[in-house]
Amino acid sequence: MQQRRSAREHGNGEHAGQQMRGDDPRPGRRGRCQVGCHTGSVAAILLDMPELDSRSPARAGAGTAPTSERLTLTDASAAQLVLQATRRRFLEPFVDRACTTAEAAREIGVSVEQMAYRVQVMTRARLLSACGERRRAGRTIIVYRAPAEICAPLRVLDEGDANDFFRTVDEPMRQMFLAAVTRRAGRAGLGDWVVRLYRDDGRIRVDLAPDSGAWDPAVLLTADAPAVILNWVPLVLSSAEAKALQHELSAVLARFAERVPQPGEEPSHLLGLFLTALD
Repeated sequence: MQQRRSAREHGNGEHAGQQMRGDDPRPGRRGRCQVGCHTGSVAAILLDMPELDSRSPARAGAGTAPTSERLTLTDASAAQLVLQATRRRFLEPFVDRACTTAEAAREIGVSVEQMAYRVQVMTRARLLSACGERRRAGRTIIVYRAPAEICAPLRVLDEGDANDFFRTVDEPMRQMFLAAVTRRAGRAGLGDWVVRLYRDDGRIRVDLAPDSGAWDPAVLLTADAPAVILNWVPLVLSSAEAKALQHELSAVLARFAERVPQPGEEPSHLLGLFLTALD
């Protein structure tokens, strides 16, 4: 938001604050990928949040109060606080643990005033609840806590917000991929390619093509070329054919499930597969 507001925290003895403009997110975490994983962990990986065991009692009782182990959101504005990384970082210090406003502010490197405003917003959205008090230097400090697991169904978002979320999920890996492809373009025989701006049948077009027109795609499969594939292919498929292709692509992922880096191990390659119906 662009408007500055006062944010007095009720009875906690910490400074009243104002919403700050241009809140800086934490330094970007390196994107993580996983293949052959249980579907229950996919969202946790994408959000860079820990996954709870699906058999855990913490998964019972959706829609309960914020101090319970699981909270399912039904409000779009509350869901946005979870799905948008720049806003979610203010919530993370409180997840499954008691924390004061000042402690949370120190953890993510923002002012107490910024965090005080965010605490008010998250409390109104029922993401946080007061769970106790501490006495400090004659003052009463309120302690807050968020549930151990917060679920934000995409169905509560409008189409634009859901699209933004998927773009946020996709962007770190896509940027990592494109940066690697760019570094290897010369070795792949693409160094002499040109970006063309031209008019075709009355329409302006921009594309990437070999300058001489003599480039052979087979050069990418030679032993000296880097192992790179970058293709988007529009297809006409029946539902049965699309499902068969989905199974084939899933089998490719399953073949390499054991090659996912272990903790502390850096990946050497990045694999991404995409398939969707367009209607």
